[in-house]
Amino acid sequence: MTESSSPISPAVRRTVATQILNSLEILIQEAKDARRPLEVDPWRPRLFELFVTAHGSDLIGDERRSSVEDSYDDETDLSADGLCRSLARRWGLDMAARESAAAQRKLDGEQLEQMRLLWSVMRMWMEWNYAWCRWAEFHGGQPASDPSATAEWFPPCPECAVLSRLDSARFVFRSAATCRRFGFTGFDRMRSTRPSLWRLADGLWNVDGCFNVDNRGKSTAVPSHRTPKWRCAVRTPPKELTMPCRILCVLLSLVSSAQAAIELPSMFANSMVIQRDKPVKVWGWASPDSSVTVRIADQLQTTTADADGKWSVHLKALPAGGPHTLQISGDNSSHTISDVLVGEVWLCSGQSNMAMTVNRAKDFDQEAAAATFPQIRMFKVDSGHAQEPQDRCRGSWSVCSPETVGGFSATAYFFGRRLHQELNVPIGLINSSVGGTSIESWTSMPAQKAVAAIEPRLAAWEKDDADFDADKAAATFNRATELWKKRAAEAKAAGKQAPRKPSLAVQPRTDRNYPANLFNGKINPLIGYTIRGAIWYQGENAAGRGFSHLYGDQLKTLIADWRIRWNQGDFPFAWVQLPNYRTPQTEPSETTGWVLVQEGMLKTLNVPNTGMAVTIDVGEQNDIHPKDKQSVGHRLAQWALQGVYDRPLIPMGPIFRQSTIRGRDVMIDFDHADGLRSATDEVKGFAIAGADRKFVWANARIDGEQVIVSSPDVPEPRSVRYAWAANPVFSLYNKANIPASPFRTDNWTDQGLRPTPWRDSDRLTPIPFNES
Repeated sequence: MTESSSPISPAVRRTVATQILNSLEILIQEAKDARRPLEVDPWRPRLFELFVTAHGSDLIGDERRSSVEDSYDDETDLSADGLCRSLARRWGLDMAARESAAAQRKLDGEQLEQMRLLWSVMRMWMEWNYAWCRWAEFHGGQPASDPSATAEWFPPCPECAVLSRLDSARFVFRSAATCRRFGFTGFDRMRSTRPSLWRLADGLWNVDGCFNVDNRGKSTAVPSHRTPKWRCAVRTPPKELTMPCRILCVLLSLVSSAQAAIELPSMFANSMVIQRDKPVKVWGWASPDSSVTVRIADQLQTTTADADGKWSVHLKALPAGGPHTLQISGDNSSHTISDVLVGEVWLCSGQSNMAMTVNRAKDFDQEAAAATFPQIRMFKVDSGHAQEPQDRCRGSWSVCSPETVGGFSATAYFFGRRLHQELNVPIGLINSSVGGTSIESWTSMPAQKAVAAIEPRLAAWEKDDADFDADKAAATFNRATELWKKRAAEAKAAGKQAPRKPSLAVQPRTDRNYPANLFNGKINPLIGYTIRGAIWYQGENAAGRGFSHLYGDQLKTLIADWRIRWNQGDFPFAWVQLPNYRTPQTEPSETTGWVLVQEGMLKTLNVPNTGMAVTIDVGEQNDIHPKDKQSVGHRLAQWALQGVYDRPLIPMGPIFRQSTIRGRDVMIDFDHADGLRSATDEVKGFAIAGADRKFVWANARIDGEQVIVSSPDVPEPRSVRYAWAANPVFSLYNKANIPASPFRTDNWTDQGLRPTPWRDSDRLTPIPFNES
């Protein structure tokens, strides 16, 4: 169906008019009961204000309503503005006189804010109803008085993505500032824009008859990252189900907590840390075209909000120090942020080993007792994942003390503590991490789609999503729950720990691990906050999914994506290589997904300004969350102190550089091999193979910064592998007491892991050699 072949029908026009009339009647009565007139807005229609000042509810009787319904035809302008003007004319209201009377009323600031909210909600509802009916008609929905006459609702398809061209863009989100104020970001998306409005979002989506829609099986969660299926009945709803009434009820519970007009990202709060020696971006939201002033130290910056209400300034570089006060004012409001320090700011992200807190690390009591570091602060991102990029997140800053350090990310804390002690400057750590998450969820979708090498990972997700059967998932969950109850009772009777309770599988695209979902909710809102660099601790979740061989491409994509978006050049980026884990190595070469992720991390060191903490000596065989986070943080800081802050240190463990075959011997050269040594009497961990690709344990000896590898069983060697297992045999260290990274000199293709369903638990099955 094309635009020209689908003029809006009189039936739909009458339906819209009737809905608005019913809704206005309720809003008018509520406003009259509260005895609060609407502010006069010189550039918007004043229908609602006219009704209030004229005590107009008596004008909307059944006879008048019927007359209005019957008088609409195809030529009537039913955009939001047009509808207001048309109804006013049909009711014979003198707009100029009414406006003059209303303008004489005096409203205090709180009343103005409340009336502004009410007016914006009314306009938004009108625009949504018109767009809703217009879109439904385009897809074949027919107005009906019978609720059973419904049409399936789905998210906009490519064809109707041109909804705004069907009649006029005016009726769809006319005011970007109004949309932002109430969290509307698209035709089928809604999210809250500030903490005090989360309850508004809950109220809008957790009532029956939202938008006069019969919502079957709707989730009770705020769907900022959901795409529900609607069933609509284009009809006049009962008054008690009309949307504006519901909105008004929610608004009345919010007006007492209305915030200032200027809004700031949650990172801009008391006890924040900003980056030293770099221009620092400060941004937020205000009324369109309003002036905003930012003050700190001896600086004063002034700017003007754009048409969408967004504003930003760049403070000149400040030296380390503080505390300072950051003042942001304008738009009849102001924010004063106190105890602002200037120092080094690092983004800390990843999965559970980054999220793991200090109170779960080793020697917590001693660490807590010594944690009086008021210049170390951590901002923890509390928002969840989202299906669309968000520009706001929830979170707060914590000042390090014996009482608070237990809740800090352990890896980030021990990293930041060493930097603080050696640099003697404030440290800000932004912790955005979630346990059990995949790397593809932390990278934007456009960045991933541009890399052909990782297309198989995206395709697998898409297939999982298309194949998902909610009924089958529920049945599986019910069976698993019954089995769990039985096993839990048996474990309790035997005095053992109960097994983990099963969880209900969800639609893959709504899962936190779906590509880009964590980027959207927990990284995108941080973009722009000036940082020195980032540290990353993730990979466990990629080891058993069947795509571990892609990890290097995925990590390179994530780094490039973040660097481009932050627009701070190739900022420093370091990660933690997966530690030793699971059954100790017994075969000379044991290729698993775990090892392939380690190799992907190693190969990513060819990206400029990157580093890696090798940790194959600090893991635990039976715990994927090793408690020695002190060594992890120390090694990350070791790299940063040398690579970022120019300290004369060895940045990381010995890293394979090249190999040379000389007869029976293979000469291995390393970077960062100063003081190369073996932790055991013999140099262990090396395997060697010839043209048959069958590995045997090798003899190895250290010669300066080189290792010479050979075996009497391999007269013509072709490849050497070192520590090539999930829990490997190893021995090499440098004088910084950091182990050498696992590596191989070949690029032979071992048989890959079979892709596993996205919701399965991790598997570390050894990969057999592919003789073909």
